[in-house]
Amino acid sequence: MAWVVDTAVLLDIHLDDPSFAQASAACLLKHAADGLTISPVTYVELAPAFGGDAALQEQFLAGPIQSGRFWLRRRSLRNLRSEEGAALK
Repeated sequence: MAWVVDTAVLLDIHLDDPSFAQASAACLLKHAADGLTISPVTYVELAPAFGGDAALQEQFLAGPIQSGRFWLRRRSLRNLRSEEGAALK
């Protein structure tokens, strides 16, 4: 069964929050194999973080939500990968 991802978790990663980005990324990685999804409310709540640009938002969500993969260019995820010594797949 897929996990429903809270808006705050996605914003932590997108904004590279210094306190929570790594923990949020680790949580998504832990549950990615089970599947990840968001609610329509989360989709709307994320819009301001992308300046209302739906294409940018879709590009971001295509990583963790649709395919279970993450944007490796996100610093928090690169840090997590190097700390764990494992490749993100």
